Parts: sequence; C-alpha cells; structure tokens
Amino acid sequence: MDSYSNMSKVLDLSDVELTLLAKEIQTGKPVFFFEQDLTQGEFVKFMKKFGEPETPMSWMNPKEHPEIFLVTGKKHEDGSKVGIFGDKEAGWHSNGNSRDDIKKILVGLYCECPCDDTTLSIVNTRDVFKDMSEEDKEYYRNITCHYMFKNNTMMHIEEDDPELEIMERHPGSTRKLVDKHPHTGEEYIYFSYHFIKDVWHKETVIDRDEFVDKLYAKIMRSKYLTHHIFKKGDIILMDQFASLHRRTPITDVNRVLWRIACDYSTIMPNEWYPLASLHYPKGNEGALNKEIEDNKFY
Repeated sequence: MDSYSNMSKVLDLSDVELTLLAKEIQTGKPVFFFEQDLTQGEFVKFMKKFGEPETPMSWMNPKEHPEIFLVTGKKHEDGSKVGIFGDKEAGWHSNGNSRDDIKKILVGLYCECPCDDTTLSIVNTRDVFKDMSEEDKEYYRNITCHYMFKNNTMMHIEEDDPELEIMERHPGSTRKLVDKHPHTGEEYIYFSYHFIKDVWHKETVIDRDEFVDKLYAKIMRSKYLTHHIFKKGDIILMDQFASLHRRTPITDVNRVLWRIACDYSTIMPNEWYPLASLHYPKGNEGALNKEIEDNKFY
C-alpha cells in the first residue's frame, strides 16, 4: 500500500495516499509537510485534489489565484492591508465559526515567508471527547451554543479595518456543542469559545463563562496540543471540525502564509455536500477502490 511522510512531495501523492491523508487529518491531528517549494498555482492544485475551495475574490485573495487567502501583517504603499489576521494574536478558532452552514472544513496553510517568533498551536477536540467519561459525554451532548463573532475576543480589529466588516457580516449560528464528523461519524467538540455567546443545557440557559472555564480546563491539556513554528515551504493541513487553532503575535510583518479552505468533496464524495460540488477521482476509480478496500470512503 502507498505511504507518505512529512518529506513527501505533495504534488506527487497518489489518490490512495491523499485518501489516507484525509482520514488522518479528520482524526483532529494536524498533518505536516516540509520543504515543499510550491508556487501559488501548485498549492491551489494540491488543495483542489481534496475538494472545492472557498473563492470569495476579495481584497485578500490574489487575482490570479483567488482560492488563496493571504495571511500577513504586510501593507501596501497606501497603508491598506495585504492580507487577513494582521500581526496581532489570533485566539482559538476554526474556519467559519459564526456561519450557519460550514462545508469548507479542511484548511491548508503554506509558509511563503516565515517569522521565527510566531507559533501556531492546534488542539484536537475529537480526542478530548473520546477520552471523556460517559457521564461527561452525555452532559456535553445536551449542550447547545449560539456562536457569533465579537471584536476584541478572538482578535482585535480596528474599526476602520475592512476585515471587521467581513467578520461581522455573519449573523451567527446556533448548534450543538457535540456533533458527528460527516466523514468519520466520530464525535467532536465545537469549542470555538471566543464565539460562544449563549449556552443551553437541554432547555435551560446556563452561565456562559462558568461553562467555558470548566470545559477549557478539560480541553487545553498538553496531550491534546501541537505547536509549530513555520519555516519556508512548510504545509499544515487541519480539519476544522475535529480541531481548533490559534496564533501568537507576529514580530516580523513580512511573514506570509497562503491559506486555502476547502472541503473533501473530490477525494471523499459524500451526500453531506451539495450535488453540484461532488467530484470523483478521475481515471482509475476501480483500481483505487480495490487498493484501499480496508480504508474505504466514509
């Protein structure tokens, strides 16, 4: 069976390897590849092997490759922002926390220019739930939260910053704290606590801050955390249901990451995606399915 390592060249990965890679990511564990030396077009090509990317074609997206979000503190000559998230700390979050319908649950980050003083941290919320007692699992299954962006919580954005309008345009969402991953069927905890505004246990409103503090202590433990300092050519792939991530402040504003958020609809077609977004591996479906018979599509 095909295998890969964190030094594998990502553009050379087979459909089998990409499928096994997707399954590994969906466990909540970030996957790293090093020394890749990609162009923007090649990074887009790689991520599209998994699924369809978000393509808003906004000010933070390169015109030639609008699937990419530039993540940087750099500014244009006129003082306007080049990319999103700036140079300040970005607290625990995942993609689309205040959106009502989240499909782009795979995020890939490629380091084009590093900053050695900046650390990315990832926490595996799937493993947290898996390790809980049955009593705790049942309690948290009955929790519902309302999620909405509020400035100066996950991050600070200036009032005249165009990024603030993007963050505030979503009305928020109400959803269960514990849900099942659409591909694995495994339960995870959706603990983007900076976005949590209201909390219910069954039909009863409970104290939001007390709830967050108690669950935070259960989740933010060393055994569930991974930390990384980007070097040029690094790629990190993270599932946005089974994990959360945060970033320390940036001391070198020349740091640039290329960020793509996509789904798994190409490598793992699933009824969870709209029919128009389903894409199947091309050419060798029969051989592919035979080779991964012990690792079938979910």
